[in-house]
Amino acid sequence: MHPTLKLSERSWNKCREQRPDLSPRDRSIVTVAVLIARNQPSEMPNHFNLALDNGVKPSELSEIITQVAKDIFGKRGITPEQRPPASGELLPLDEAAEAQCAARVEQDAGTVAPGVVYYTGELLP
Repeated sequence: MHPTLKLSERSWNKCREQRPDLSPRDRSIVTVAVLIARNQPSEMPNHFNLALDNGVKPSELSEIITQVAKDIFGKRGITPEQRPPASGELLPLDEAAEAQCAARVEQDAGTVAPGVVYYTGELLP
């Protein structure tokens, strides 16, 4: 490892150790949100993995991404029609897995949260 990177790593670890008011999990949530808001995609893979290591659930990462993007677009008055289209090849949809997921959500949340069941198979606005 390059000496500069070692110094940065030591400095970062020391900074984290001296700032106990946020748990590593909460610090990761804040960091991920800031990276998304500042549009810093090169930093995201490492911090997403660190967030997962720190106890952030994949579903929580998804919600953070959705919420920050929604807030940014909303504050700038960007409507869904004005957003850039998704790029790249989409992953194939596994119909059997989707049906299994929908059945599980219906079973687990259908009586208490019908909105969750509805949005399981729908795109969010």
